[in-house]
Order: sequence, then C-alpha cells, then structure tokens
Amino acid sequence: MYFANNSRLLSISNGENINFRELAFEYTGTSIYGAANTAPIRNIIIEDCTFYNTNTGISFISYTVDGVLHENDNIQIKRNSFDVTRFAVKTQARDIDNTATPPLKNNTATRHLNLAIMDNTITNVSIAGQFALNDSSQDIEAISLQNPHDTTITGNSIHHAVRQDDAVINPAGYTLSSGGVVVWVHPDQTVDNLRIERNHLNDLGIGIAVGASPFHRLNNVIIASNIVNDNDVGIHLNSGDINGMSGAYFNTLVNNHISLRLNSGGQDYNIFNNISVNPTEYHVYIAEVHGFTSQFDYNLYVPDGPLFFFDNLATPYADIDEWRDAINAMTGLVGEANSLTANNTGFVSTSPINPADFQLTNKSPARDSGIDIFDVSEDFSGGSRSKGRAPNIGAWEN
Repeated sequence: MYFANNSRLLSISNGENINFRELAFEYTGTSIYGAANTAPIRNIIIEDCTFYNTNTGISFISYTVDGVLHENDNIQIKRNSFDVTRFAVKTQARDIDNTATPPLKNNTATRHLNLAIMDNTITNVSIAGQFALNDSSQDIEAISLQNPHDTTITGNSIHHAVRQDDAVINPAGYTLSSGGVVVWVHPDQTVDNLRIERNHLNDLGIGIAVGASPFHRLNNVIIASNIVNDNDVGIHLNSGDINGMSGAYFNTLVNNHISLRLNSGGQDYNIFNNISVNPTEYHVYIAEVHGFTSQFDYNLYVPDGPLFFFDNLATPYADIDEWRDAINAMTGLVGEANSLTANNTGFVSTSPINPADFQLTNKSPARDSGIDIFDVSEDFSGGSRSKGRAPNIGAWEN
C-alpha cells in the first residue's frame, strides 16, 4: 500500500496489537504517528516498509496525563528502509496537565518500554538541511529516543547525513549537524537496560550519543560491536552510571574527527576492547568538569601520539604513556595498562568502507588481545566471541 503527500498519514491512539507491513510512504511530514494521550500504545510491529522524503518516518509519544502514566510498550521497528529524512525513528515523552488554563504540555520522565529497532537502513539524513531550514531547532537524529527502558538497537545501517563540515546554517544561526543513534534522558528519569549493538554508522555528525544530564542517569547501557567510521564524533557519552554497569566495548572507530568523547557528567563508564584508528583530532577527548571516574583498558590506538585530550589542559598528552599517567593521577586506577598502540591496524582492506572491510588479518595486533566482557558475547556479524585464546579487540571476531 502506498501513501504520499500529507503532513501525518497513519495515526495511532490507544492502539494495540497492530502490524504495519510492506507499506510505502513518500513526501510526508510524519508517516506513522502514535500518541498515548488517552491510553498506552502496545504491541506494535512496523516491518519491511519504505519511507522516502519524510521529515519523520515513525514517531511515538508516551504521556503522563494528569499524573497517570501512559507508557508505550513493546514496539518493534525492523527491516525498514528510510531515505531522505530528518528523523527515521523518534520517541518523546510528554506531560499533560488539564487542570491548568490553558492545559500545559511539557517534557516528562515518562518512559518507553521494550522498544526494539532492528536491521533498518537509514540514508541521507537532512543532507542539505532538508526539513531543518524552516525552524530554529538543531535536532537532526536518525534514531532519536527519549527515556527508553529495556530497549535494543541492533543491526541498523545509518549512512550519510549533514555534518558540521558541510556548513549548513539554520534560521537561528546554528550550524547543523546530525546524530545516528541519540538517546536523551530526562533529569528525573534513568535509562535502564539499553543495548546499542552491531550497527554500522558512517558519515554522520555523531555516530552514537547517550545521555543529556551532568549527573548519573544511566543503568546498564551497553554500546558494543559497532562499526563507526568517518563521522565528526564516533561515540559521545554524557551522563554516567553510578553502578558502573555501562560502557563501550568492542567498537571499531575509524577516521572520525574524535573517536570517543566523554562530556561533562560522562562518569563511571567502562571503555574496553575498542579500536581507534586515524582520528583527525583525538582518540579520546574528555570534557569532565564533574570529575573523571571512567575506566579504560584493552584498547588499540593507531597511531600513538598527541591524540589524548583532557579539557583542563592547554595541550594534549604527548602519547599513551602520558595518558596512562594522567588516568592514574585522576582516578587512582591503572588505566590503559593492557592497551596497545600500533602503526597499522591490520584490517583486511587498506581502505575500509563496508563492514566486512574492517575484519582483521591474522597478523593484526588486535587479534586475541582483548578481555572477556560479561554479557557481550557476539561480534558485529552475530558470531561468537569465543574463538581464540582471548577475544579480539574491535567489532569483528571472525
């Protein structure tokens, strides 16, 4: 079935047990829209659909209405294709107070439960500022989630979006940039049990960004086995996990301006088994005004050099040895003790583009050089990590 040329095409309110399959949408404002303003939306499957030239492909809003929670639950979005869009998938949380005059609508801590976003292809995200040049908002995010709980984002391919280098300016004077997977958390909420795994994110502003608060607002957030290449920032971590259960593991980060950035409040993360290759600025950039408490180890950095930066310094650390000393001084921990540097990563391709190009040769320094991570058992392809004397560093075990 084909839908086109409308501001909002399929609207769900108080919907349950609905399957949208093999639909085609073109030139729409929002193609599929679900608002839980009267009751929660539950058990929705959206699969094998195509979305072309849409501001927002799929949008769901959870509500708190006069103090009553309407939290959307069990929504699956899988094997869809999005091309030329601003938001492929967007979830938001709203509060409605009907006792006020007029009724008030605000952001809220209401959650989205059991959301699965799997095996979708998203391309051409606001390349020339499409859909973003008629308002003052800077938000351009392929997958944009607010307050997710028990959520998986896996197997998605997200490519080609507006970046700061493109110098596209919106009416408010901001230079537009994009995000691949962006997760927001309300100051009164915690993101629990989120997995971002086995995705390929390429040519974006930020590949993966998590958190939006200077305090601990995450619990068990796992970012693992992703391939993130040729972006402004590969992985951007805000907030933190007071229980130390969140982290970035086994990711392959190549040719980004900054491979890994921890912003103010990005505390108590575990950063293990990642490959960072040829960043144009830094392997690691720390902007930690609230204190540095994250742990780094078993990573591979190619090459070594002044590519580690903490924002209370005028210049970067000269090399990984200075970076190790700094971690020890700030945390009292022996950081990067088992991490490696090299001049060559040993990918099977000297100019990797497609996911298979980032597999490792037998002579790669990343092979069998990692450490087992509880609850991260699969590589980028979904294969087992138990193949050698130790797991490989990076996304591929092969």
